[in-house]
Amino acid sequence: FAGEADEMLARIAKRYDEGRLLLILTANLDAQQPVIWNIGAIAKSGHPKAPDTIRRILLASAAVPGAFPPTMFNVTVNGQPFQEMHVDGGAFAQAFLYPASVARLRQARLRRGEKVVPATAYIIRNGRLDPEWSAVERRTMSIAGRAISTEGPTIAVVDDDSPVCDSIRALLEVHGAYVRTYQGGIAFLRASPKVDCLILDYDMPGLTGLDVISELRTRDWTTPTILITAIDDSSVEQRALQLGGQLIKKASGPQALLQAIRAKLEEALCPRNI
Repeated sequence: FAGEADEMLARIAKRYDEGRLLLILTANLDAQQPVIWNIGAIAKSGHPKAPDTIRRILLASAAVPGAFPPTMFNVTVNGQPFQEMHVDGGAFAQAFLYPASVARLRQARLRRGEKVVPATAYIIRNGRLDPEWSAVERRTMSIAGRAISTEGPTIAVVDDDSPVCDSIRALLEVHGAYVRTYQGGIAFLRASPKVDCLILDYDMPGLTGLDVISELRTRDWTTPTILITAIDDSSVEQRALQLGGQLIKKASGPQALLQAIRAKLEEALCPRNI
């Protein structure tokens, strides 16, 4: 596929010369900020690492936290090498068109009477565009649970896949949570930590996520629990609901997971929301 990749790179560089932009947004979890990559400029650079860099950017842009492991980038700052961890840009923004600087340049050209290319954007989003209204009971704990507190909740993440654990932890830490990770259900049950919310994978060796929830119920476990899975099985979702948990599909993306956590913490009247 080397020839096809070279051809694609050349076509992207040609379109860049014609004034077209191909921009991709990822989330730098180490710096806790979004990163905009100018793919056309990278393709045009002629750098020998340009093809690999573009592949990594594409991988990172599709690395939904909890579903896929983060993508690592080797960088050098002040002569010191280290790695940056990048995931899907949805951790910071649900939609991205172009940087604000592009809009400012277009407006400046219009003011000067210069020609600009018409821009039309079509966005399809599976979810709400606005915050969901909810009446808050006039009690201290309810008000605190609805508010965004400066002190984040403590959340346990249980998954046998270490990179997936790390990506979920990084996502939640960006939003102010304190996170503890456990490599599998047995490790979590042995630790029995006191946390505000539990997130665990369904498909784990030894004990599945449902097995862990079942065991916790025998211990009078009342902590909000969310089961994540890549498997499309209605029976798993039904069983999770019967055990008092909630199932989130990994393909739903980081915003769906964050919304589920907020809802669970609010239900439990936890004052440390995210």
